[in-house]
Amino acid sequence: MSYNRLKNTEISSGQRLKVDIPGQMPEPASYPTEAEKIEPAPVRTGGSEGVVDTASLPSDFYSQFDTTTSATIIHHSLADTTAFDRLVRQLVAYGHQNDYNFIYELWNSQKDPFYSLSALSTVETVRVQSSDLLKLTYKSTDAGIAQQTLVFLTKGFIRSFKLLKQNQTDAVIAYFRAQLEAAMRKLQRAESDLLIFNSKNNIINFYEQTKVIASTKEELDVDFQNKQIALASSDAAIKIIEKKLENHAKLSLNTSAILRLRNDLTTTTMQIANIEIDLGNDSATIKQLTTLKNKVESIKLELKDNIDQLYLVTNSVEGLPLKDLLNAWLTNVVNYEESKAALRVLTERKRYFQKVYEIFAPLGAQQKRFERLIGVTESEFLELLHDLNLAKLRQQDDELATNLKVVDAPYYPLHALRSKAMLLVLAAALLGLIFVIIVLLALEFFDTTIKTGDRAERLIKLKLAGLYPKIVKQIYNVDIGFILPRLVEIMAQNIKISLHKFLSNSEKKPIIILLFSTRDYEGKTTIGRELSRKFKSFGENALFLNYIKENLGPAEGFENGELIPPSEDEIQYIIQDNFFETKETKELLRGYEHLDLESYDYIFIELPSLINNAYPIDLISKFDLALLVVRANRSWTDADKAALNGFLSVTKQPTQIVLNGVELMFLDSVFGEIPKPRSKFRRTVKRILTFRFREDNVIS
Repeated sequence: MSYNRLKNTEISSGQRLKVDIPGQMPEPASYPTEAEKIEPAPVRTGGSEGVVDTASLPSDFYSQFDTTTSATIIHHSLADTTAFDRLVRQLVAYGHQNDYNFIYELWNSQKDPFYSLSALSTVETVRVQSSDLLKLTYKSTDAGIAQQTLVFLTKGFIRSFKLLKQNQTDAVIAYFRAQLEAAMRKLQRAESDLLIFNSKNNIINFYEQTKVIASTKEELDVDFQNKQIALASSDAAIKIIEKKLENHAKLSLNTSAILRLRNDLTTTTMQIANIEIDLGNDSATIKQLTTLKNKVESIKLELKDNIDQLYLVTNSVEGLPLKDLLNAWLTNVVNYEESKAALRVLTERKRYFQKVYEIFAPLGAQQKRFERLIGVTESEFLELLHDLNLAKLRQQDDELATNLKVVDAPYYPLHALRSKAMLLVLAAALLGLIFVIIVLLALEFFDTTIKTGDRAERLIKLKLAGLYPKIVKQIYNVDIGFILPRLVEIMAQNIKISLHKFLSNSEKKPIIILLFSTRDYEGKTTIGRELSRKFKSFGENALFLNYIKENLGPAEGFENGELIPPSEDEIQYIIQDNFFETKETKELLRGYEHLDLESYDYIFIELPSLINNAYPIDLISKFDLALLVVRANRSWTDADKAALNGFLSVTKQPTQIVLNGVELMFLDSVFGEIPKPRSKFRRTVKRILTFRFREDNVIS
């Protein structure tokens, strides 16, 4: 597949792009599908100062696309307001096809200053104070591109903001609708279950039915007790009356006619009781009840006639009229039979109500469960309905809130922004200077080395005898022929002053000066040789005793050659195992017994380091002056303090410091200004930095 390579990635008016589209061109997911009218903003034409509209462009302003399947030329009428929208969609879709087409390369280019994503990421968005206004700023080397970028970005922002808000609200509404439909189905299912339950158990109104059943049962219990009482009283009365009657009267009362009438009376009374308990409102039931009551009255009359025919006796044993007893007996028999029949019916009714109770008792719990389920489901349904209404209300609010408008449209810039290159350079220089100063101050603050003579006196708490510089290649840029001899001369002068001050016998010979250090490689040999030569230059006879250890290679501190060669009056003594027992200086001069030490004015003796070696205590007490040689580029530690305190505890002679390896910049305390050639500009800058504006080297 081939694609066009546009020169400098610039697309001009009327240019054609060849696009290979395999089949249907997909719609990009990020581009809106609604038919929104996107009108291109006015652009400037080359060589014209006026603003022209796109309507003045040629008809082939919109690109022509050739597919592999068919060469379709897209001709858009300028009156078609959606042509630009379709063109943008086609270009975006073409860019999403693969990762090697021109549009995709243009998006991800790191060098394109206009159309790449990295260039568009420089758009700045600032909220105007605390308002709802947003200010978009875009800087570009092309004025028209800067304007058009803001135009399209504003429209895209408004469209995307609307889609985002609407999609969020639509998702919430869809969720509540789905939940509301589920709750509706659940509520309908619960109501259907309750309807089936009521139909199956013949329940119209469960609570009213149970109330009626309970009331009827109570009335039935009262009637049952009353009938029991009436039955018992009638039975007792019959037994009393029959006892009063004679035997032949009792036999008469037990005749078949009377028994038949009694049975008919019982049967009819039971029928009346059943009808009265289940009394209906229809006329047939009332007519039947009237007929049965008339039958009872006729049975009573017939029974009374049969009793009246008893004429065997007219009085009872107690002298009572038999007719009265028979009437009483008849009345009680009637009551007895009525009560007996009523009790049978009431007993059956009680059994029926017991079965009804057994049926309705579990139905109440099931009825309550159905009602509770319906209540909970209905509450859930109402709550979801309320939430759905709130979501719809929020949707309306969002629709009003997303109605964004452009307050100030992007304008075509006539003048370029002033370049900030010089300001950035000055800021970078200032920041670099500040950073360097901070680094130097930090290095100086956290530097624990001795470095200067003042720090040496403060840390070691001894007086400074002299300084010796660090000899490197750069030292030859200064007047070394003056600096080194002068520093050694100052050191020798300070030694003489100290000896004159602390030595009681000024004629003492020889004066023994001890050179020692707490650690190895401090430069004692170099200092000793320099002092020995300097005192000889003063006309003094000086001897320097340097040490060497048994079975040891080159001398200490001079592995690659000596900076200061040995002098004629320099003797190396050997340090043996019994060195710490040495009491006299002569014991060090084995092999040099012929030397007369009293002929020397000064004898400089170098001792090995205090930390790594043992030192002769008796010999140390006989020295006239001790010089502690310390390197300036190291720290003064607790081990050095302990070793020096041990040394000072065994000697009464004054001890001073010789600081070796001092940087040239720290020799200003001795010379004021190191003698070396300096330009006038450098001297001026130094006076400014040290606030010595009116300082001069001569009196004019």
